[in-house]
Amino acid sequence: MSATAASPASYEALYEIGSHKLVSYPRSSIATLALRWKAFGPLSDCVEVAVDPKDPNSTRRPFITGTMLDTIADESLTEPPISSITVVQEQLNDAPQYFVDEHIPHADDDNPAVEWRPAKPPHHGDRENKLLMQCCGEQRPRGSPRLTINASSKAFVTIGDFVLAVHPWLQTLKDEIVAVIGEHLGRISGDTPFYVFPDYLDCLALTWDQAPPTLSVESTWQALAKKAQYSEDHPLH
Repeated sequence: MSATAASPASYEALYEIGSHKLVSYPRSSIATLALRWKAFGPLSDCVEVAVDPKDPNSTRRPFITGTMLDTIADESLTEPPISSITVVQEQLNDAPQYFVDEHIPHADDDNPAVEWRPAKPPHHGDRENKLLMQCCGEQRPRGSPRLTINASSKAFVTIGDFVLAVHPWLQTLKDEIVAVIGEHLGRISGDTPFYVFPDYLDCLALTWDQAPPTLSVESTWQALAKKAQYSEDHPLH
């Protein structure tokens, strides 16, 4: 048995290897790409599994029935398997940079309504090693909190490990996510269905019907189906 199979590395360690090889590595497993995951609401109502991950119109089955998880929950989250992964939420993670891009052009140093703070490593600052913290009565967004998921029942992080940790975490961030999206893309209803895009697993993006058909939930399923087909046609060696 190889060392990787016996002792999986973390997502971050494998990603570093992939970046040097200029390949997408690690990647979501085909089973993970089968998830059809509504971000907000009770878990039993929100997560389904595409019977055929390569078909964007595939029939689906529940991820959880009663207290029983679908068998997909025991499968590896990634190819190759990982021992742990630390996750941020993409829209929240990008919010500080959106704030800076909007306000830095008019954030004059002599304006008492503008607040700066010295940047600390690894940050280089937004201007002259300083971070813009407040402008136009708006506070700099905090960014995304981090969530680390470790392997539990198996030597590797399973789909079940990931979904059961991330879904309740997203519920705690709902109001903040909706507010950030609304601020930059126009007012959006809290009842809007948002879906998890289970591909870039360390920086989870939410999708919704922004501008159909190009930016739509259906286009998300099509993208995941193409990814699944590609993974089947190009297995990792």
